[in-house]
Amino acid sequence: MIAARWARARGVAQARFDPRWSAHGRAAPFKCNDEMLDDKFAATGVVLFGGNGVALNLGQKAEAKGLTVMRVADPAKTPADG
Repeated sequence: MIAARWARARGVAQARFDPRWSAHGRAAPFKCNDEMLDDKFAATGVVLFGGNGVALNLGQKAEAKGLTVMRVADPAKTPADG
């Protein structure tokens, strides 16, 4: 919501993508990644916060399409946390 408000205040185009759980079941977040990367707003890059499987999948697919991927590490984790 914060990012949407920031974009709206600055006239930055935005699109919302929600997983369609009823149509895709457990694969919904991954299908949502595909929709984001194939959308008409096609970004030049993505920013990933965190490293869950869905985010990693998005990063891999974005890199495969030649997009820039920036990964933001969780500041609460130390290198020993893995």
